[in-house]
Order: sequence, then C-alpha cells, then structure tokens
Amino acid sequence: MEMKSYNRLRTTLAVMAAAFLCLTAYADDGIFLAKPEKAGSLTEIVGEKANEIDSLAVEGPLNEADFNTLWEMGYKGWLEYLDLSKASPEGDRIPDHAFFHEYEQTEKSHIFGDRLIPLAYLNTVILPQNLKEIGEYAFACTRIKSIMFPESLQNIGAWSFYRCPALEGKITFPGNIPELKEYSFAECPKIEEVEIPSSVRCIWGFCFDRCHSLKKVDFSEGLDHISFYAFRETRLETLILPKTFGTMHDGAFADVTTLKSIYSLNPNAPWAVTEALNGVKGAGNMRETDYSFTGTPTDIPVYIPVGSLSSYKSGNGWDRFTNLIECEDLPELPHSGIEEMSAYEENIADASISVRNGRLIIESGADLGFTVHTPDGTRIASGKTKAGTASIVLPEGVYLVRAGKTASKVLI
Repeated sequence: MEMKSYNRLRTTLAVMAAAFLCLTAYADDGIFLAKPEKAGSLTEIVGEKANEIDSLAVEGPLNEADFNTLWEMGYKGWLEYLDLSKASPEGDRIPDHAFFHEYEQTEKSHIFGDRLIPLAYLNTVILPQNLKEIGEYAFACTRIKSIMFPESLQNIGAWSFYRCPALEGKITFPGNIPELKEYSFAECPKIEEVEIPSSVRCIWGFCFDRCHSLKKVDFSEGLDHISFYAFRETRLETLILPKTFGTMHDGAFADVTTLKSIYSLNPNAPWAVTEALNGVKGAGNMRETDYSFTGTPTDIPVYIPVGSLSSYKSGNGWDRFTNLIECEDLPELPHSGIEEMSAYEENIADASISVRNGRLIIESGADLGFTVHTPDGTRIASGKTKAGTASIVLPEGVYLVRAGKTASKVLI
C-alpha cells in the first residue's frame, strides 16, 4: 500500500514538473520565459510571480485575457522588458487598449484636472514577427523608448502610440501600411525622424501633432492627403511634398516656426486650405484658421516645378507665401518602382517569380528584363535574364520584383 502511494506521488510530481518545465523557465539572461500551450493561460503560468517579473518573453498563443495579464504586470508590477517576437496573438493583432486602460490610469483631481499615468516601467516591447495589426490605444501612455514594426504589419490603429513620453529617435513604417490613423503618434515629444513608405496614401488628423522634437519627415511618392493638424508644432526645417500629393487640410503644418524651405513637386498646386468652405470648393472668404500653414513663416523659399507658378498663385493657399520660386532641380522621392520596372523593352513576356533555398528564382520562356526594389522604392538589382531559369542571390528581406509582365512581392 505504501509502495503504491509512493509510486503514485512520484508519478504526480513528475507530471507536474514536466508540465511546469514546458510552460515556464528562466533564461540565462534572467528573462522569464512563458510558453503557453493555449491562449488564456498566461495568468496561470506567471502565477504569484506576476508582479515580480521585470523581463518576460512569451512564445505561444495569446488572447485578450493574456494581454490584460500583461497590462497588470506593467501597471501593478515591475514589468520593464517584453519580448513577443515568438508570440501568436489572436488574429495576428495586438488588441485595442492592450497596454492602456484609461479608467485605471486616470488620476482625477478637482484642482489640477485629470492626469493620465503611464505604466511605470515598461520601456521595451518586441512585436510578434507575423503581426498584422495594432489596435486602437494599444500602447498609448506607455514609456516605451523605441518600436520596430515587422514587415507583415498592415494597420496601425488610431491613438495607438498617443502620449508616449519616452518614444524617441526614428520611426520607420513597413511597406504594407496604406494610411496613418488619427492621433496615432500625437504628443510624443522625443520622436526626431519619421520615414513614410510609398504605400501610405493618407496621413490623418493630429497624427504627429505636437511632436516637438520631430525635425525630419521623409515622404514618398504615393502620398495624396494630409489631414487636420497632422504635423502641428513640429520642428521640421525642410518639407518635400511628392508629385502625387493633392490635398492638406487646416493646420496640417500649423505653427512649424522652424520651417526654412518647402519643395512642392506637384506642378498642379495641392490644396493648402480646407477643400470645402461654406459648401464652395476653394471659397474666397476663408479665415486664417482654414489655412494649412497657419503660424509658419510666409517668406521662406517655396520651390515649385517650372511652369507651375500660375497654379500656385490661384488662391488655393500657396499664394500666401511671398517667395515662390520655379525650379528645375527639384529633389526626387522614393516610390514603389513599379512604373519604372515597366520601362524595359524586353518586358514583353510573362514570367514565374518564386523563392527557393533562399534565392530569387525567375523562370521564363524568353529573354527579359528584371528589377528588384525594396518596399521603400530603392532599386537593389536589375538586369536581363536568358530564357529558362535564373537564380539571383539577395540578402534576407522583402522585395518587389518585376520580370517581363509579371510583378510579385517576395520574402527571402
């Protein structure tokens, strides 16, 4: 009887130990490693250590309940470093309010007014490798210092990085983002530089509003619209607007007192006032607040394409600048490169584009030209292939490839 009890106890302990070891461990660098086998189990895994863990890596499925656990670890505990690179959130999405719970993080005062309290220590988050979407308010009011977006990302929600006081340096967006939502990076006082890919067509209202250290924004061909107060009170010195750019709304670049020069590459002057005032497009009775550059210097040089002066003086907002200069030597901006690819005379046949063993493979029954671009429009390879199969060695990354009449996006 005693032997049976002993064996049963030993078996039970072995099973428990095995289960525990497959779920959690401490790495050599002191990072607590959680490997949930099913979504919703993170609370059970971290257990009583939840408010003691300062560095955590998660490998496995996560759902909204798990993100609530992560928020609690940051709000009530010491969580400082979070590695989600091997995590698999439901729908490949960081949920809305993942790391910002407005009710709990609002300090109310009848004297000083309400105040938002950031998570005390969370400063580093590594996003999942296959992430497609970041929800609204997901990282608002956190103290994260930097963020690197995976190439798989397709959507960044409104208010997602609102009021992140420590977010600094350069923000680079992947080439799958079609738009930047309202308030998504507003009031991040330490962002210095932003690189926007050619996939972005619209930058919505207040997107980078009051980012007081933002000195440089790299736009790309493809951008069409900038909405209300998107870059208000930034510290831009040079503004280069692409040929594709068509409209900006009230205060888009309001109070950018540091602005020293503007290059507008579109020969048809973009609208620099609200599109419809009193129901009339470009109405003449506009107020100062209806102007896209309210509070910015009006005597700085504004360089425009040769032959476009009349367009820029036609009452669409640009006539408020006193130093419009027609210029032949205008800068070029990055673009997708798809139009450029089609220029090859040899591009008359279809081709098969694929990846095998880490190499780009182009197969065709005819000689043809090919080009390879990065998502931001930088050409890294071009040439001609002979009929048959061509194998091209490229570094790891995402590329836009055109061969003959075929265009494809590939991952090496």
